[in-house]
Amino acid sequence: MANERILVVYYSRTGNTRCLAHAIAEATGGVVEEIIEKRDRRGIVNYLRAGVESCLALTTAIEPSKHEPRAFDLVVIATPIWNRSVPTPVRAYLRRHRGALATVAFGVTCGGIGIERVLRQLETLAGHAPRAVVTIRQGQLGELGARAATFARKIVGNDPRSIDMIAENLAPPR
Repeated sequence: MANERILVVYYSRTGNTRCLAHAIAEATGGVVEEIIEKRDRRGIVNYLRAGVESCLALTTAIEPSKHEPRAFDLVVIATPIWNRSVPTPVRAYLRRHRGALATVAFGVTCGGIGIERVLRQLETLAGHAPRAVVTIRQGQLGELGARAATFARKIVGNDPRSIDMIAENLAPPR
């Protein structure tokens, strides 16, 4: 049964963030919504353009949202990192709904660097600090289900220790 109090919104170009978002939604019973960009990002030229646009803090055209975030107690924003920045579709979503986000949590997937910077950008775009954060690096994809479940327990249970998760996940890989 869906938890009508939690909305898990995500954008995914490669599918990693989609997996994270669905794992979080499954663990919380939340409702899932994909941010759909109107532009095609396939191919090397569009990949490079996406990185530049994100670094410049641009937005892009996205499809209208299916759910009104204001109707949810918690909105989880799941995003990849593009060029150490929030991707343009996620930035567009957050700018569109900034005033409607009562409480947020962040799920971030990345292949390399930029987590701290993206978390600061997400907090600024959302308008307030997250209840909790989970990050999944490329080498941690095998742990995605377990990490999503731990994250879900923290956001559903409103565990004040959730901030510890940020420090854990920002440690450089060994």
